Amino acid sequence: MFETLRYNLKHNRKSVFRRISAWFIFGIIILVFGFWGLNKNGQQGMGVGTAATVNGQSIPMARLNEAIERLRRDPRMQQYEQLGPDFSQKMMQNQALSQVVEMELVKQRAQKEHILTTDAEVRDTITAIPAFQENGQFKRENYQNYLTQTGKASAEFESEIRQEQALRRTVEMFRSALAPTALELAKEKSLADRKANVEFLKIPTETLVIPESIAKADVAAFLAKPENDQKAKDYYESHKKEYSNDEQVRARHILIKAVEGDKDSENRAYTKAQGLAKQLKANASSFAALAKANSDDPGSKDKGGELGFFSKGQMVPAFDKAAFSANVNEVSDPIKTAFGYHVIQVEEKRAAATRGFDEMKNEIAEKLLAKERSSAAIAKLETDLKAADSAGQLNAFAAAHNLKWEEAGAFSIESDSIPKVGASDDGVRMAFGLSSAKPIGEKLVRQGSTAFALRYKAVPAETKKAGAPEQNEDMVAAFSANRRSEEALRGWVESLRKNSKVVTTALDGPAGPNAHPFDQ
Repeated sequence: MFETLRYNLKHNRKSVFRRISAWFIFGIIILVFGFWGLNKNGQQGMGVGTAATVNGQSIPMARLNEAIERLRRDPRMQQYEQLGPDFSQKMMQNQALSQVVEMELVKQRAQKEHILTTDAEVRDTITAIPAFQENGQFKRENYQNYLTQTGKASAEFESEIRQEQALRRTVEMFRSALAPTALELAKEKSLADRKANVEFLKIPTETLVIPESIAKADVAAFLAKPENDQKAKDYYESHKKEYSNDEQVRARHILIKAVEGDKDSENRAYTKAQGLAKQLKANASSFAALAKANSDDPGSKDKGGELGFFSKGQMVPAFDKAAFSANVNEVSDPIKTAFGYHVIQVEEKRAAATRGFDEMKNEIAEKLLAKERSSAAIAKLETDLKAADSAGQLNAFAAAHNLKWEEAGAFSIESDSIPKVGASDDGVRMAFGLSSAKPIGEKLVRQGSTAFALRYKAVPAETKKAGAPEQNEDMVAAFSANRRSEEALRGWVESLRKNSKVVTTALDGPAGPNAHPFDQ
C-alpha cells in the first residue's frame, strides 16, 4: 500500500489531486461549512497573518488553519499518513491552501454575477444548525458559546454563512444546468454496462531475482572487475549503518509492580524485590525459577525473565543504566522505574562493532548482481510484450520466476482502477483493448516497486441477484448530473485561477502570481 501511494503521487499526481479536489468541491461547500470547522478546545480561528491574496483580496491565516483541520479529520486523507507525518502534514497544508484560494475565487465570481444570499436565508441557515438547537429549537446560548470558542464575531460568522450559501447556489446551478436527458442517460448506462476482466502476474521488480540465488562463481567474476569492486565499496559506504552493531546486553529481570506515587505500594514492592535480590545474589542460578514464580511482567515471566539482547535506549533510562553498567552474571539491587522495582541479571554483553568491507563484499556483490539481473529481466519482458509471441514469452517468464496468474474480476469502463492491481487510467484503457485475438497487454502497469502484466480473461457471466432492487432513475440522473457538474466546475475553477492574480505566502514563501500550491 505504501509503495502504491508513493508511486501514484509521483506518476499519477494530477489524478490523485483531482480526486482530493473533488472532495472539496462537493463535500466542503455544504450548508454548515463554517460550523464543521469548530474545535471543542477553542483552537479554531487562531492564526495571525495572511495565507494568500486573490485579486488583491487577503485570505487570513485563520481560514487556512480551519481548512487544514477539516482535512485532518477527513478519513479519506488518513491513507496518506502512511507516507510519514511530515509528508502528510505538508500535503494537507498544500491541499488546504488550494481549497481556500479556490473558495475565494468562486466567492468573487459569485458576487460579480450577483449570486447573493438574503438576511432571511442567513438567519434560517444558522437557526437550523443542529448544534445550535435544544429540543429541536434554536438556542442562542449555544450559538454564543460557539462564537466565544472560535473567537469569531457574529458578523464574521454570518458573513461566512452568506458566502457559503452563495457558493452552494453556484454549485447547484452547475448541477441543474448539466442534468442529463433521457437519451444521454441511456447512453451512459450502456457505457457503464461495458465491463472487462483480466488475469495478471504480480512482479516484484526490485527483488525478482533474490541474492541467495547468485552462484559463488558469478560473485567472484563480478568482483574481479575493478569497476564492480568499486560499486561494491560505494554500496558498503552508503549502507555502512546496516553493517554496524551498537553495544548490546542480554539480560533477565524480575518486575515487582508498584503504583507510582503510592508510598505503601512502592514500599511493599521494594521490600519484596530486595528479598529476591538477596536470594539471587546468594544463588544466581535460580533466577529463571524465581522470575517465573514472582515476576509481574507478562511478556517475560514465562521465559524466566529473559529479555534477549537490547541496545542502549531501548529500555527506560533507569533500567538501561543499570543493565549496561552491571558485570556479566551480576545481580542488581532493586531498580525503580515507573513500572515498579526490577531485579536485573546481565547474562552476556556484545561490544559495538562494524563488519568490514572484506567481510561483507560477497554479500554486497550478491545484492548488486540480483538487482542488475532483476532490471535486465524486466527490461527484456517489456520488449517481449510487444513481440508477436508475447503470450509464449510471458508464460516462459512466469515459469522462470515462479509467478502465478491471478484473476482480477470484472470492472467497468468508467473505473479508474483494476481490482487487485490498483489505480491506473492507462491500465484500464489497456485492459479494455484486450481480446481473445489480442490477449496480452503491451505494457506493464506500474505500482511502486511492483509491476503487473495483464492478460485477457472473459468477463464471467453475471446473474442478477434474486430480489435485487431496480436502479432508481432519479438517483441515476442525480449521480450523472453530479459527475458532470463536478467536471465542469473543476474546469471553471481552473479557468478562474488562470485569469486571476493569486499570491500564496503561507507555506514556503510567496508562490507568485497564478501559482498553484502543488507547484511549489
